[in-house]
Formats: sequence, C-alpha cells, structure tokens
Amino acid sequence: MACNRHTMLVLLVWQYKHVTSRRGDRTALIDIVSFLEVQAKIATDPVFGNLFDVPATHLTAKGSDGGRRSPHPRAKGSSFGTTVSDAESKNQTGAQDHHSTVMILICSAKVDTHWSHVLCLIRNLIMRRFHFLKGMASVLAVCVLGTSATNAENAFHVKSVVSICGLNDYRPVALTSVVMKSFERLVLSYLKTLAAPLLDPLQFAYRANRSVDDAINMALHFILQHLDYPGTYARILFVDFSSAFNTILPDHLQGKLSQMNVPDPICRWITDFLTDRKQHMRLGKKVSDSRTISTGSPQGCVLSPLLFSLYTNCCTSTHQSVKLIKFADDTTVIGLISDGDESAYRREVERLVSWCSHNNLVLNAQKTVEIIVDFRKHTAPLPPIILTDTLITTVDSFRFLGTTITQDLKWEPTITSFIKKAQQRMYFLRQLKKFNLPTRTMMQFYTAIIESILTSSITVWYAGPTIRDKQRLQRVVRSAEKVIGCRLPSLQDLYTSRTLGCAARITADPSHPGHSLFDLLPSGRRLRSIRTRTSRHKNSFFPSAVGLMSNNHMTVPTTNT
Repeated sequence: MACNRHTMLVLLVWQYKHVTSRRGDRTALIDIVSFLEVQAKIATDPVFGNLFDVPATHLTAKGSDGGRRSPHPRAKGSSFGTTVSDAESKNQTGAQDHHSTVMILICSAKVDTHWSHVLCLIRNLIMRRFHFLKGMASVLAVCVLGTSATNAENAFHVKSVVSICGLNDYRPVALTSVVMKSFERLVLSYLKTLAAPLLDPLQFAYRANRSVDDAINMALHFILQHLDYPGTYARILFVDFSSAFNTILPDHLQGKLSQMNVPDPICRWITDFLTDRKQHMRLGKKVSDSRTISTGSPQGCVLSPLLFSLYTNCCTSTHQSVKLIKFADDTTVIGLISDGDESAYRREVERLVSWCSHNNLVLNAQKTVEIIVDFRKHTAPLPPIILTDTLITTVDSFRFLGTTITQDLKWEPTITSFIKKAQQRMYFLRQLKKFNLPTRTMMQFYTAIIESILTSSITVWYAGPTIRDKQRLQRVVRSAEKVIGCRLPSLQDLYTSRTLGCAARITADPSHPGHSLFDLLPSGRRLRSIRTRTSRHKNSFFPSAVGLMSNNHMTVPTTNT
C-alpha cells in the first residue's frame, strides 16, 4: 500500500485526535508513527525515494516488552532530534522551550526535511511529554504547508447585495482544499496565542474573551459617556474597504509580523503561503483560466481575518477624543466633539486615509457612511466629511456588527426586526406541534431558532428599550409557551444571566478595555457605580452590569501585578 506525503500527514493528524480523545495512550501514537515509517518505505512515489537511508531503532510498544521502551537514537544529520533519556531528564518548562525551538527548525526546513528526521522528532515529542501532542500535530502540519499542491484556489463570486447591478456587487470568495484549511487552523491557534498580548486593545476580532457585543458596548460607552456633558456631539464614521483582504501586501505583512515578535520562519511561511497562488474564477458555469497571484489574503481562507487584523494593528488613533474600533476589517472612527471643534476628528480621518494609501488598502467611499449623534437643542448644519475626493453620505441608521445603530440611539428598529424574524419562525414551531413532537424537541427548536433571534446581542440593547417594546418581545415568548405547553425563560432572566456572565468575563481579564470600569469600593463588597447624567447612559451595558453585579454580591477577582 503506497501513500503520498499529503495522505501520510493527514493520517497522522487524524489518528492523533482519535487516539488522544478516546484512549489517551501515547504508546498508540508510537505505533502510528511506526506504521507511517513502513508506508513511507514502500511508497512508490519518487518523492519518498531513499528517504530512510538511516536505520531507525523502533520504540517497543507497551505490552510487548513488559512496558519498557528502548531509546530512539538521534537521526543522522538531524539538528533537532533528541534522545528519550534527554527528554525524560528535563522538566516541563524546559520541554516547552525545546518544543518552540523544534517548531522553528522544522518550519525553516519545510518540505526539504527528510521524513526520517521528522518521524524521529515526533517520536521524541511523544516520549517527552504527552501533553505536547497538540504541538506535535501543529509542527507536522506547518512542515508541509509550503507545498504547491495545497496552495491552489478555486474562487467564485457570491452576491454582496440583494439586487445585482454590476460586477462590484459580487464578492470573490476563495476555496482552498480541506487539507489546507485544517493546516491553517493549526497555524491560526499558534498565531493567536503569540500575538494576543501585542494586539490593539480596541481590536476585538480573534481575541480571547472578546466578542461582537464587546465592540458595540465599548463604542456606545465612549459615545454615551461623552454625550453626558453639555455642548457635545459625536460623529461615527463606518469605514468600508474595497476587497480589504485581497489587497494585503505579503512583504509588508511579513515586516509587521516580525515587529510583533513572530518567529522569522513563521513569517517566511506566511509570505510563501500568500505568494504565487494559482487561482481561477468561477461565475455560474463559466470558469476562467488560472492566474498566479501574489497579493492579498483571499476571503474564504481560515487565516485571512487574523492576518488582516495583524496587518492593521498599527492603525490606531493618536488623539484621546477620537476612538478607532476594529473588528477584523470592520473599522469605525468615533469622533467625540466638544464645543464644535472637529479638528482632531478630521485629522484622524486624514491619517487613516494616508495610512491606507501607504499600506495598499483602498477605501470604498461609496459605501462608507457617517452617523451624527447630536442631542443639542440648537444646531447648525455640520460640514460633511470628504474621503478621497468623495462626499461621505450621512445616514439615520446603520447596521453595525449585526446591530442597528440609529442617530437617536433608540432600539425600536432593532426590536421590530427581531420580532418580525421570530414570528416567521413561529410557523415552523406550530408545524412541529401538529406532528406531535415531544416537548423536549420543541423546546430545543425554540432555543436554537427563535430564542437565538430574540436574544441576539441582548446585552447591548435590552436595558434601553421602553416597557412597551419589552412587552412586544415577551409576547413572542408567551406565544411559544402556548404552542409548546411549558414555561420558557423570560427575556429579562436571560438578559440578567448573560449580562452577569459577560461582566464576570470582563472583570477576569485585565487586558479588556472595559476592565477598569468595574472598580471595587474600599469595603470590597460592592462595585463603584458609574456616574451617569442621562437615562440613555444609565441604561447602557456597563452601568447596568455594575449595578447587577453589586445587587448579586459579585466581586471583581484580584489580579497579580
């Protein structure tokens, strides 16, 4: 039985997941490596010719020699093989350091590394520490990601708007192979861990303990806190990029990754991954000729959102009155204006335009819009923003990260939209009732299909609506209760539990931009209330969360500094 190099690698990663989840026995993995050695030896592919010119002393599986294992020698010519006796003599910290070094060496070797050396290394990692098996799979995956066979893309267009008027209404999405996507996920996990401490605090994508709700809540907090004072207003610019992922310059990205202390072999691999990609386009049944592309990180790839976040990490605001909030390629500039002085806001917009020009990002002025939140009684028309010689449109509402933001900061349009969607799905719940499905099944359907709509970003908006709007929402829940025939959680209870959970998550994370808003009083039993001057601010997430935590006697965990 012959297997090519891609089959061998995928088999090992799959077996790793299967064995560790069901058996948890590292000796089984040693058997797998031995199997792969045999497969590589008998492979007829010329790629495997004479790879195993160095005899390997097989480790004895558990049970065949009374549980003893014979040491595996260092493979000839290998700069990263270690003996089992060396591995057993190191502590956990030393093993972690060695693992990092091994990953870098194999990345630099890429596909030129002899498989005998790779398998020798895998054996040593298995024997060194069992909990490094995840790292072992990552190392092996990174080792072959530079191959051209997995770097081909099949791109097709999806509609970005309901009605198509031209080619700009299509969005190209690249489809790489399943094997490549699996490998990308391994690199993604490594990059997220490495770059998390260096990311912009106001970048909320691909970070632990961050979500879309956090980005919206922080944006609203900045705005509402500022609007508490007289003579103030806010301008919110929702920036849109033209094919943001497709315009990344790999060389620029490599330099930015190096500045973030990403190991040089990883940087070089990412550059290799993004350059010389063969791609063809498919529109309906028409398929274009293949072209080689060396720009961008195509949409549809697992790594693309994180790579874009790292690419734009240095794009931040330099003025305290201007906040730049990012969620992957969704960028929002918030200008907190006092006494009519917009100079800082306009300078930051100009800096953003200049930064995009130097980094090959194209601003789509046609789709960039602005909302002006102004509660002053006497106002004059405000001068518009001009972006790349294009007048920016001012709108009354905008769908920001899935939540509709209006210029009066009211939630009636959002609630109306949720109720409409939930009522449409109630039809299917009634059909399930006609089929006499069990109550448990109907409750699961309600939770997944209807409740998920009603509670979408509930921590953002539920404290703000009027009593009438909350009653409209609860009416949908009562209708579902009558159909199912049992009590369902009220939206108020769901809001309370999710707000407390979100607040607890923020207080446990000192790196979260909202962490400082949860401040303990000297008594240590209650939180310091956030000072508010308007009901709009009082009913926003952070003041409400602080009040709920104090009422439920929840405290902020102490952190070691």
